Amino acid sequence: MAKQRATKPKAEEAKQISQRIIKMSKDYSVKSIEKWRRAKRAAEDPHVPDRTLLYDLFDDLKLDNHFIHIRRRMALNVTAPQFQLMKDGEVDEIATKLFRKKWFRKFRKDALDSEHFGFSLLELTKADIPNQVIEFTLINRKHVSPEQGAWMVYQYDRQYQYYRDTPAMNYLIEVGETDNLGFLDALAPTILYKKIAMLCWSEFCERFGMPLVKAKTNTRDAKGVSSLEGFLRNMASKSYAIIDNSEELDFVESVKSDAYQVFDKFIERCNSEMSKAVLLQTLATDSGDKGARSLGEVHKDSMDDVAQENKDFVTDLVNEQLIPLLIKNGFDLDGREFTYLQQKSVTKDSFEQDKWLEENFEIDEQHFADKYGVKINARKEKQSNEDADKKEPGEPKAKKEEMKALPDSVVKLHAALHELYNSKHNHA
Repeated sequence: MAKQRATKPKAEEAKQISQRIIKMSKDYSVKSIEKWRRAKRAAEDPHVPDRTLLYDLFDDLKLDNHFIHIRRRMALNVTAPQFQLMKDGEVDEIATKLFRKKWFRKFRKDALDSEHFGFSLLELTKADIPNQVIEFTLINRKHVSPEQGAWMVYQYDRQYQYYRDTPAMNYLIEVGETDNLGFLDALAPTILYKKIAMLCWSEFCERFGMPLVKAKTNTRDAKGVSSLEGFLRNMASKSYAIIDNSEELDFVESVKSDAYQVFDKFIERCNSEMSKAVLLQTLATDSGDKGARSLGEVHKDSMDDVAQENKDFVTDLVNEQLIPLLIKNGFDLDGREFTYLQQKSVTKDSFEQDKWLEENFEIDEQHFADKYGVKINARKEKQSNEDADKKEPGEPKAKKEEMKALPDSVVKLHAALHELYNSKHNHA
């Protein structure tokens, strides 16, 4: 009798979602505006929403170099700044060390990608408490239906495996809104038009980048005409031909010297539109010919606001979902709170303001501790001008005492000389 296969518990079965899905090959066909509209209609279907076509389109759009730059910049907003885990107002070094690893860097990137792709479902696939090892896996978005709260074995399958409100949520974290299609959906027309412009530019370079070769011949010999045609077809940098007096070669240069600007300006506009839509500014991603310091500061403020919003997004996600999930799986993180270290930009104007406040008001030391992120124990005693005049830096203590006693010695010496002088004259 064959041995019966052991049945996995439901929670353990749900835990292996990332291993149970069956991936299919990607769609590398040429994408168009019509395909985007068709994919968008399928994703927004009120009865059976299907994002498969849209994610096939996103796989192509995300290869745009300018979008790659925007995506990496947003990722750096949440992975580059330093952070710490606090407990009762004190830094927990052990918990902070647990998070300062590769898994958490990847977790933040995958979570923030929900802004671009609309949704991310992250699964805790490894929780090794003794060795403090954690792994999260991003479940392929083509196999997830956020609207249904379910996943599919095959991306076109409609046999949903529901995970929401089940024990599977002990291992899963949902990131993003269920009805959000992400930045890439809004950027799709811009990126597609940009791809068309680059393709047309490529054809323009092929047609007008090299001079047109024109051949003239009076011969009626089919063999001679065929030989000349073959030469023209296979011309290269070191090609040559031997022709008779009845044949002539002429190189016709293109007169369209600045036509490339049509394509260049269009592509530049597409890039700037993408930057404005996602980063709310352009100077951080595109160099302008009319840039000014004031304009640059405005764009930097916008970029800083986006960076702060991204950090707040990750902070809320970690404190409200990640830490509670890790606690459920046995990690000692009860009472811990994730926070980014505040980075203060100090300018000359800031120092002038602090000086003015110090001279005119009684300022609490905690104000400066919070502003500059340093611990202040106590104020140093201010030295008066008289003490400063008396005190010379680096002077030995014995020499200072000697200099202090010098005036008394001089007075005594003068008194002794005066007494000696009078005694001699009195005896005389």
